[in-house]
Amino acid sequence: MLLEKENDASALGAALLGWHALKELDMWSYTPPAGTKVFSPDAAHRAVYMRNYKAFGMLYGQMKAVSAILEG
Repeated sequence: MLLEKENDASALGAALLGWHALKELDMWSYTPPAGTKVFSPDAAHRAVYMRNYKAFGMLYGQMKAVSAILEG
């Protein structure tokens, strides 16, 4: 995960994904700008990541149901 210094990093992320989908950018060779913080998963924390991912999946499923109710 990259933490960009830009104000609109989400737009940059969307652009990078788009370029990758168009095969215009190799995400594995992308060099982030200077000053970008790079976060990598720590294998020692895999159990925590998996627990949190499971919780996120449960919340996502519940929110889909709530969204369907609110949409009427």
